[in-house]
Amino acid sequence: MSNAFKTYVVGSALALAAVAAVSGQSAKPSFTGVWTFAGPAPQPGSGGGGTLALLPEPITIRHTAGSISIDRTAFGQKFTMTFTIDGSKDDTNRTGAQAWTTKTRWDGRALVTTGTIAQNTSAGFEEWAFTETRSLDARGHMIVETKHVATDGKVTTGKQDWAPRK
Repeated sequence: MSNAFKTYVVGSALALAAVAAVSGQSAKPSFTGVWTFAGPAPQPGSGGGGTLALLPEPITIRHTAGSISIDRTAFGQKFTMTFTIDGSKDDTNRTGAQAWTTKTRWDGRALVTTGTIAQNTSAGFEEWAFTETRSLDARGHMIVETKHVATDGKVTTGKQDWAPRK
């Protein structure tokens, strides 16, 4: 084999590997499946997550190129929220007393939902601006980061770790 041919073969293999690596990085993850709450995601330098009073039930996600639907059960009541993924329109979902008005879009490999949550109960009317960012980590766990901003400016953040059900 000539040196020129060897150089061509090695160069071609490296070029294909580079294209495959870039393609793999830009592919959008799928969140389809049943996810079990694994706990609050550890915060850097914290040694672990906090504890929750009530652990969330497993969730089921159906994810297509154009939408994501999330089935949840809370306090014995099952509800589904569906979000359009291209960010072009407002989606409206209801969960009990809450009305969610949102837009969802990709930000790199993370799926970001932003909008408002409004609720009118016997305690009065409340509204929050929120952002929810969903991504997969190196273990294949779904990490969900949330930020809620109340009308009085109070900010609440969270980070949850969801493991795929085996």
